[in-house]
Amino acid sequence: MYIKLESDKMSVKAVLATHKINKHNQHPVWIRITKNRKPTYISTGYAVSKENWNDKENKLWETYPKITLKQKDSLIEDELKLLKNMYSK
Repeated sequence: MYIKLESDKMSVKAVLATHKINKHNQHPVWIRITKNRKPTYISTGYAVSKENWNDKENKLWETYPKITLKQKDSLIEDELKLLKNMYSK
């Protein structure tokens, strides 16, 4: 999620704080508000594991992938297509 408000030169973005970890091996989710190039972080009170976080879109996966990125590299192309079809619905 990324919201940019041009009139106030402010942006709002959800971020995963990967430098912090709780006892359940999860990372806190923060809201970053940037105004005039000065970031402010607000805790949401939620924490998720890194595998459940979509780094490209800065949000939770809509459907949790059953494979890790390391496993994805070792899959053959047909298996990868099957998984993509399974999660695209």
